[in-house]
Amino acid sequence: MITISQGQTCYDIKVNQDNTVKEVLKKKENITIIQNLFQMDSETVSVDLTYRELLFAKPMVIEKKQSYQISLNPENIFYDIHNRVFLMERDVYGRGEEYSEEKFLMQYKSLIGYALQNRYSFADYFEGGIDLLRKDKFLAQIADLSTVEEVIACMYEEYKKLVEHDKKTKVLVNKKTYRRKRILLGFTSGLLGLSIVWIGFTLFYTRPYENAVMNANRNYLEKNYSGVIDSFQKIKLERLSVPDKYILANSYIQCENLTGEQKENIMNALSLETNEKVLDYWISLGKLDVKMAEDIAQQVSDNDLLLYAYLKEKSIVEEDTALSGNEKETTLEGLQGKIDKLMELLKNPEKVDEDKDSEAVSEKQPKEEDTGSLDDIVDTKS
Repeated sequence: MITISQGQTCYDIKVNQDNTVKEVLKKKENITIIQNLFQMDSETVSVDLTYRELLFAKPMVIEKKQSYQISLNPENIFYDIHNRVFLMERDVYGRGEEYSEEKFLMQYKSLIGYALQNRYSFADYFEGGIDLLRKDKFLAQIADLSTVEEVIACMYEEYKKLVEHDKKTKVLVNKKTYRRKRILLGFTSGLLGLSIVWIGFTLFYTRPYENAVMNANRNYLEKNYSGVIDSFQKIKLERLSVPDKYILANSYIQCENLTGEQKENIMNALSLETNEKVLDYWISLGKLDVKMAEDIAQQVSDNDLLLYAYLKEKSIVEEDTALSGNEKETTLEGLQGKIDKLMELLKNPEKVDEDKDSEAVSEKQPKEEDTGSLDDIVDTKS
């Protein structure tokens, strides 16, 4: 037999598996919802609710504890939508049984420990006793109390502190309004993030390039070729347009150690219609990236450009004091061998070289349209 109590009224029913509470709800219309307090999600049960329901013992339990056997196991405690607490099960004492203040107090302390700390089960607190309660600062105070009234008083004081703390640190807001504000805040944050990215892209990527182009064009019109080179110094070659590459290549050619006639011959072969690779060649050569220049010359199959790149590399190696004597000698010998082969090919373009590597180079005839006349440059360098 199970007794469900509300105030001074009790309802005795039989327990049939899990439908006990449903039967009670049908009997009492004003009890619309009954839920187990300790089976709810931790986010649903507020501190205010937990403390208030643990204080139910004073009006509801203490008056009945000596007349009925009461279990404070969390599975036996329920509440309705008005936050009124109900004991699902209680019974009268049998023959030879009597009320134990010590046992009831330990049940109450165990219930408090389970509800507030939730690290151990109700049974763990009840069987483990004071030792488990002492692991928490507040529960240690509860553990030292000797009566139910003292426990309730201590709980009430702690409850008032928490309520006061909530009043000072928390604000009750409308849930719909809060959701709208969160959505609006997320949308605004997204727009702000995109704006920051766009501003950063403009300030650190687009604007420097635009400024470099304007400065380079101004310097080019003023025939300040070193100024053009400085303007494009921090801009990657891949970002430059063909007109930008043209004025930069022209500027590097003008800064080369060549005669005026040699520069004029080279420039006569360059235009905006010239193969873009040839412009890349002169820019790479001007930046002393001779390996890249040699690779480009091989890509366009231009022996004149390749020969001039080898001569440029030879000049750089000769002036490089960081190389050891053996390294410099070996490098220069290798370069001189390449130069001699190309010189021979340029002097005898119809001769078929037996070497496979040289054969691939010799198939391409010199193109005056791309490079201008480099014969006089080669004679000067050699």
